[in-house]
Amino acid sequence: MGARCGAPRVLFRGSGLLAGPKGSFVVKLARHGGEFEIAEGRTIIEVLAEHGVMVDTSCEQGVCGTCLTGVLEGVPDHRDVFLTDAENAPTTG
Repeated sequence: MGARCGAPRVLFRGSGLLAGPKGSFVVKLARHGGEFEIAEGRTIIEVLAEHGVMVDTSCEQGVCGTCLTGVLEGVPDHRDVFLTDAENAPTTG
């Protein structure tokens, strides 16, 4: 069974981020380690689970906020309805 790390802090980078939902991108897990390519049409949760990284989820639709995690770098393409526009804005620190 994979390591359970709650909501991992992640680094997003790749061509898919600025272009919106098209293309792939890379997620780097700061605490857990490892980099994972997220192909177009796949979710971060799906790919991490395939590699034994379990993230707490509930709805898997972007509604409840269970999988909410910090972003260390990059601009993720948020497809949730949980966060406000201000909360989705890039943060520093």
